[in-house]
Amino acid sequence: MSATPNMLPGDSSLALQPAATPQLNRSCESCRGLKVRCLPDASTPSQCQRCAKANRTCVFVAPQRRRPRKRTDSRVAQLEKEMRQMRSLLKDRLRVDESSAESASSEREDSREPELAAEPNETISTIAEDHSSGADSARPMDFSPSYPSTSPYPNTYDGGPVNAPITNPAPAPYSYDAMPREDVIDRGVLSLEYANELVAFYVTELTAFAPIVVLPPHTTATQLRNSAPVLFLSVVAAASVALDGQLAAILNREIIRVYAERFFINGDKSLELVQALLIMIVFYHPPDSPLKLQFYQYTHIAATMALEIGLASKRRVDRTNDRRASKKAIYDEQMAEQARTILYCYHLTSIVAMKTRRPTLLLFNDWMAECVKHLERSPNAVDRHMATWFDLQRIVDESMASFGLDDTSSTAPLTESRLQAVLRWFDNRMLSWRKELPLDMLTGKSLSCGEP
Repeated sequence: MSATPNMLPGDSSLALQPAATPQLNRSCESCRGLKVRCLPDASTPSQCQRCAKANRTCVFVAPQRRRPRKRTDSRVAQLEKEMRQMRSLLKDRLRVDESSAESASSEREDSREPELAAEPNETISTIAEDHSSGADSARPMDFSPSYPSTSPYPNTYDGGPVNAPITNPAPAPYSYDAMPREDVIDRGVLSLEYANELVAFYVTELTAFAPIVVLPPHTTATQLRNSAPVLFLSVVAAASVALDGQLAAILNREIIRVYAERFFINGDKSLELVQALLIMIVFYHPPDSPLKLQFYQYTHIAATMALEIGLASKRRVDRTNDRRASKKAIYDEQMAEQARTILYCYHLTSIVAMKTRRPTLLLFNDWMAECVKHLERSPNAVDRHMATWFDLQRIVDESMASFGLDDTSSTAPLTESRLQAVLRWFDNRMLSWRKELPLDMLTGKSLSCGEP
């Protein structure tokens, strides 16, 4: 081996030393691939035992240098750098898109200018004719799609020419009062004679079943239709469930549509709407699919509206007048109407929550207890029945709370001792209720089946 150029002449001992052998892996490539132990062969030191037995070349290679793992801060810096590059690319692309859009719009404007300049007199005459015709005929403009409307209620948004020139007028505010007051009788869905039969059937038969609204015995359809139109529609729909199934399906869609317009669109809240919804819930027309059942939703909509209009709380009156009224214990029909409504809201929310294993919205309070006492003084037998049988709902709710079933998220096990104690308490409550029950309350129709 010749000496390197920068080697001194006296360093002949360094030139005679052999070059350093490179460091190789301890395992050959075959054993590394099989991931087995590589044992050297005693007879042939350059081969392992497996390669010698298989009569194949045993290759040892130098170990590969592993790349140092990047630190977290360096990786974060790399990601930030890539993000900056992406932002710059997006900005450049947005600038290109904006410039292309501006150029396209300028080209369109340039192409429109000759067209507008070609026939200016014709355009002005057309606009003048449109304004004059609109002033003479005062037709409502239609901004709805061209397909026909399926709503049975004609309004200002249905009908009218579609090809009228649109000048972006301010739309009139939607109001239920501005809509035509055509009900099911005006549109021929139901005759007035048959409506009288349905109202009479509700007064004589359905009121005893569920006295949500107690009407006078000789109430006619015309009277109820003029005083409470939504309640009238709910009453005839409830009676048609028992008499005419085909008509019941039509009237059920009508009451839902009217209720949606009055409550969800206009935001109306009144005692009449709560009563109409409660009647619709009790005499519920089943949908075509069990997945469309709305017991829980409708019940809590009625309960929410009752809370908002103040039916679940005591009216604020003068203390002196309150004392005089408590001494005389005078029956008030207006208070009785509110008492029936709030008690039936509580009754339905409790029953639906118990059946669906969901939380209830209304809780029994002192004002409801006063409502029960007020109905006990009612001259109507159905009110006294309701007040008496309402205690059963209280016993059921207290039993559910004792069993821990009022909390739907509770997973606490019910022990045998607790179960026996609750059952004994339930038996005692039922026996005491039976002893205090007047004899006339056990005859006739009751509210025991007045549930959805």
